[in-house]
Amino acid sequence: MDDLTEVIASLVARRLKDGAAPAGIDPDAPLSGLGLDSIAVVSLMVELERRRGVTLPAELVNRATFRSVRTLTEAVRRAESAAGRLP
Repeated sequence: MDDLTEVIASLVARRLKDGAAPAGIDPDAPLSGLGLDSIAVVSLMVELERRRGVTLPAELVNRATFRSVRTLTEAVRRAESAAGRLP
């Protein structure tokens, strides 16, 4: 996993009730299947935006973005790129 994927996996793992380790999270596993409910997803988004210094645009705040660690990572990269934070 790259650095951003690891950060997101770590944030997801902190919200899981089973105490899963970030390295044990499949980046393609559905977040809902891991046990994240809508409140946990909103909490994840708020913390991720704060830590990364970007705001996910409204068009990215949807089920497809929060389907998995990988889809969320891609959305954060797009938001960072749009904000001029990536090359």
